[in-house]
Amino acid sequence: MPAEAKSSRADVRAAAQERRSAVDVFNQRAATSATRVALRHKERGTWKPTTWGEWARAAREIAGGLIELGVRPGERVAILAATRREWVLCDVGIMMAGAVTVPIYASNLPDQC
Repeated sequence: MPAEAKSSRADVRAAAQERRSAVDVFNQRAATSATRVALRHKERGTWKPTTWGEWARAAREIAGGLIELGVRPGERVAILAATRREWVLCDVGIMMAGAVTVPIYASNLPDQC
């Protein structure tokens, strides 16, 4: 086998080992920025912060709840809501449980669901 092909295969194997999931990237960011503000949402006219650590804790709790309810990796979990903070908390929690988010927006018509 030519040296170029061996090098190319080694590069592909190295790249595969470096691949990380969205949950891996999220967890790393949450660990390194736990006290920094990740999200802001309006509550009774006032902007409230959510830190990376708070987001990670909420997502882990949601993931645990889904797993407790019997959701298994690869299964689908729908979110039906307007755009809001809880949407992203749930989205990450669903991914942490190994499931797939099925977004249904409040503005979707029945034939779009």
